[in-house]
Amino acid sequence: MSNVAATGELTVDVVIATRNRRRFLEQCLASIRGQTLQPRRVIVVDDGSTDDTRAALEGLAGDWPNLTAISVSQRGVSAARNIGISRSTSDLVAFNDDDDLWLPTMLERQVALFRGRPRTGFVYCGFCELDAAGNDLVDGCQVRPERRGEIFHDILERFHGIALPTIVARRSLLIDVGGFDESMSQAEDRDLCLALARRAEVDCNSETLVGVRKHPRGAYGGAMRHDPELVLNQRLSVWNKWREDFVDRNAVLARFRVEAAAVAIALLTRLPPDLGLYRRLSTSNLLLARELFPTRRAFLAAVLAALGIGRQSADARLGPLETLKWALARRVILPSPTLLGLARRLGKFRDGSTHVSGDGE
Repeated sequence: MSNVAATGELTVDVVIATRNRRRFLEQCLASIRGQTLQPRRVIVVDDGSTDDTRAALEGLAGDWPNLTAISVSQRGVSAARNIGISRSTSDLVAFNDDDDLWLPTMLERQVALFRGRPRTGFVYCGFCELDAAGNDLVDGCQVRPERRGEIFHDILERFHGIALPTIVARRSLLIDVGGFDESMSQAEDRDLCLALARRAEVDCNSETLVGVRKHPRGAYGGAMRHDPELVLNQRLSVWNKWREDFVDRNAVLARFRVEAAAVAIALLTRLPPDLGLYRRLSTSNLLLARELFPTRRAFLAAVLAALGIGRQSADARLGPLETLKWALARRVILPSPTLLGLARRLGKFRDGSTHVSGDGE
């Protein structure tokens, strides 16, 4: 293992926000402590943990001089990361999530991409998905990025994804763009990437140097289960900021129509079903949200497409709302004993039939 970068070399600090994840955090920090290029400082901001995270951090800091632990009242992940950025002093800042792991050469490989390249604002690398125990997922995602240079429009219109734990950025650029948007708890990483890529060139390492953990307590997965509409709205708010920069506006709208349809289906399968997404989108204070579906018919068509149901699959005499009911009955309610039982109790299914009644619309 090498020491911290020598005088004259670029230095790097690591910023991590955490809350109530001691077990994962300790593994995350172990992967940082095992780096072949040691960071000058590892700044962990405990965002109001109610478990023993604080005590664990104090114990680790006792024999790891590079570790700085900061405890604050809960303000959200974006605010916690901004506190970490404000306490950093190195040329570069690397971000890791408290449940993700770095391969030993992550910092060494990433920092090397900045040398002699003053126009490079941030770099990122490949990653793979891990399970809760930290093992590679057999069917998990593995991303090997290749896009570099001016990639702002790749992120904006092609939805090129960059995982936050793969990013190392110039601290001066982070300060220049104002860090993370503290009003956001979802898509704040994409928001930051767009702001950075708008002002600087980007480089990447296609090697897999990061393991991104997928587990029930993950921030994104939990939000998608409990409040998928929040995720959609925060993503829409990010892209809404850059509406004037769209070159291919239709591509952006098409992508978000698919996302909105998936959220609509998730809301429809709740008990009781939530039927109000179209109304909320069409009256949103975000212009991009209002532009998604010009009519309710267009919204219903998108939901049907997401269910894999074309008009040719249903009775040609059915209108769009009746077709949607038919699709939900076949693809959502029938496979679920709970939903099927409820529908029968409410008189929405005839005995021995998959017909959905039209009453109570």
